[in-house]
Amino acid sequence: MILEIRDGSYSYGKNPPVFKKLNMELKETQFLCLLGQNGCGKTTLLKCLAGILPLSAGEVRINGKNLSAMSRREIALTIGYVPQEQETAFPFTVKEMVLVGRAPSLGFFSSPSAKDIAIAEEALERVGISKFKDKRFTELSGGERQLVLIARVLAQQAQILLLDEPTSHLDFKNQVVILRLIKDLAQEGRAIIMTTHNPNHAFIYSNRVALMHQGKILTLGNPAEVLLESNLSQAYGVNVRLYTACHPDSGQEIKFCAPVEEMEKEGVS
Repeated sequence: MILEIRDGSYSYGKNPPVFKKLNMELKETQFLCLLGQNGCGKTTLLKCLAGILPLSAGEVRINGKNLSAMSRREIALTIGYVPQEQETAFPFTVKEMVLVGRAPSLGFFSSPSAKDIAIAEEALERVGISKFKDKRFTELSGGERQLVLIARVLAQQAQILLLDEPTSHLDFKNQVVILRLIKDLAQEGRAIIMTTHNPNHAFIYSNRVALMHQGKILTLGNPAEVLLESNLSQAYGVNVRLYTACHPDSGQEIKFCAPVEEMEKEGVS
């Protein structure tokens, strides 16, 4: 499974392009973290890759097939998209929300089968929210809703996952749970792009990183190649320094980054 964008550009109406002549490729087992400042085009890019927004120029291809030539059902069977937030006016239960992920696999006017229900319940279990399955989605916290959306895309069983800041509303524990899960899903054969505002997520979990800056891909590659002080500083417009710590048990080196000004303010050098 290969997802490509070739010379892709997108503009909202007559406004200047959010991104222009952008090229990127994603293959099976690759977990790509997409990093960059607010407004650099990360969310818009994901929506174009998911077929939610049509490119102004260029093309998105899946295994060589143009996304614009695919039906909505065909896209949904291939690509799973998790937005930053989702509101619903209907009092669906958590289990019903997750079962929506099975819709692309059902025929018209078909009801979920026992197999569909089992897949939804397995997704709830894997994300760790089975205890909420009979609770109303509208009654959940922002973090709990995000976990439901991730369970829903798991139930969809798509091979390409596009996740827009999936950890933004989660506490520290659930961030770790979800990031480990995403890493496992990539190792199982899925191709995954995740936007995040935390470069340290890329150090620990991803095997590919893209830095987006002013509507362009500044650099793309493995974390060791991309997550350099110079690249991070340019992408975020702030001086960034890399640090290395040693795991007390395994002795493994762990890299992380932080803004220089903040670290110096705390007396760390």
